[in-house]
Amino acid sequence: MSGRFPSAESERMWRAKLSRRDFLRCLAASGAGLAGSQLLAGCGTGPAATTEPGVTPGEELTGPLNVQAWFGYDNPEVVALFEERYGVELNVKIAHDNASQVDQLRSGTGEFDVSNPDNQYVQLLAQSGLIQPLNRDDYPHLDEMFGPFKKFEPHHWEGQLYGVPVRWGINGIVHWPDKLSVADAEDGWVLWEERFRESIVMMDWADLYQQLVGLYQGNREPWKAVGEELAAVTDKLIEMKPNVRSLVQDIGTAIQDMANRDAAIAWGCSSNDTAVGLRMEGHDVILTIPKQGGTIWTEALVISKDTPHYATAVAYLDFMTSPEVQGMLAWSDDMKIAVCNARVEEYLTAEQFEMLNLDKTDEWVSNSVLSQAPVDLDASLDEWERFKAA
Repeated sequence: MSGRFPSAESERMWRAKLSRRDFLRCLAASGAGLAGSQLLAGCGTGPAATTEPGVTPGEELTGPLNVQAWFGYDNPEVVALFEERYGVELNVKIAHDNASQVDQLRSGTGEFDVSNPDNQYVQLLAQSGLIQPLNRDDYPHLDEMFGPFKKFEPHHWEGQLYGVPVRWGINGIVHWPDKLSVADAEDGWVLWEERFRESIVMMDWADLYQQLVGLYQGNREPWKAVGEELAAVTDKLIEMKPNVRSLVQDIGTAIQDMANRDAAIAWGCSSNDTAVGLRMEGHDVILTIPKQGGTIWTEALVISKDTPHYATAVAYLDFMTSPEVQGMLAWSDDMKIAVCNARVEEYLTAEQFEMLNLDKTDEWVSNSVLSQAPVDLDASLDEWERFKAA
């Protein structure tokens, strides 16, 4: 499941295809034969083709480089700049979920050199030997990241770097300030107040709301809730259900409900994207992260163990974390999204930087928890169905 835009249907497909327990077992099995062996090293042996950042002299760049990534990485300007700078063809295929990316890495076909999983999958992939360890010295832009992303622990396994951060987002409360003040929104429990009856739009997204409620209850590891603790979270969600106007399948519908004033509050709904979408349309909504915190998602770029183009993959990861390219990802015709390099401020206008809420990155990320896959996915989905049926 994606850390951002899952639907009930994608969750059901995931559940039918593979339980989380089976998924983890398959990952472990796929890496069993690699545990004691050295992962693939860089393949360059010829004369240096370039001395661009991220490329060690003496390494030859080979290609084409094939990347599976989320929407936005196929930005034509970004692709063209990479090809011009490094002289290697770049092919980006859009991935629609984490499961398909993992399946490709497990297949052993070597179809993709670089993948783009969410943060919760990097350590699993590293543990299973499906991705290559990275040399931090190859990625100087990591030192330019916002504070929480400079040495991002979810991208490490046993002290070794395996992924570089690119984009991120947060889930909190998007609200019309005349309906819900910032002061009141600073307490997540305000959503349970009777005055918001049929005023809140949510997404059909089980683990997001289970983790938000668990966080409001003081659990800093809400994805670990099982049994009675998980049931208590569902009971709390059922208590506020009279305030729910609708459960939608995508953030576009949530944005429309807010824009039309059919809803006063969008809770969760990939909040930063929802807020930016509304503000781009001229709607002066507010995104507040309650004192209890929010949940954040991040994306990593990782290098497949099977790539024959290791040096080019290294160059690509360095390129994608540079402030210039981060600016192109953050603000394009097709997408406005938060990125991880703090120097992106040099490539955005002050208005763009603020609209993306990048000025709040250190505060929000430090006060929030990373979205994680539930320890019992089947129970999580069953409890979500109980909430929807109530």
